[in-house]
Amino acid sequence: MLPGRFGSKESKDAHARLCLEIAASPTGAEANPEDTSLVELLNHYRKHARRIYRDQPTSKPTDELRQIETVIRFIRPIYGDDAAASFGPLALRAVREKFIAKGWSRKTVNARVDRVLRIFRWGVGEELIGPEVLQRLEAVNGLRVGPLPRTCHPSSPR
Repeated sequence: MLPGRFGSKESKDAHARLCLEIAASPTGAEANPEDTSLVELLNHYRKHARRIYRDQPTSKPTDELRQIETVIRFIRPIYGDDAAASFGPLALRAVREKFIAKGWSRKTVNARVDRVLRIFRWGVGEELIGPEVLQRLEAVNGLRVGPLPRTCHPSSPR
């Protein structure tokens, strides 16, 4: 509901501000951070990434876009139906375990976890999710130098 009487300067200013915010939103609508599903967040970020991760002269997708697509392919089947706000440190570590199970190096695993954090950071900046979600995820430490932890995945090469 807009403030002020219909047609007043106050209501017109509020309407103009609302229209600008909706136009700037990646969803084209007012977002409710508690209602955004993880699949919605991933889809909106994917659209964003497809616009910005392109080689300037050729407009071909960059390797970074391929890396982001890989990360999304790992998250979506496990947590896609959940609310983005419910994705916490335990879920992030579970996704990281899937990365480890693929036999990827510590450096690759940490880089992919950083991409997950980038998705959530972008979601906070677009007001699709609340900042507390990102704050919880940032509490997860990266893998340290040394042997990678054993995973519980039966397909684990370790």
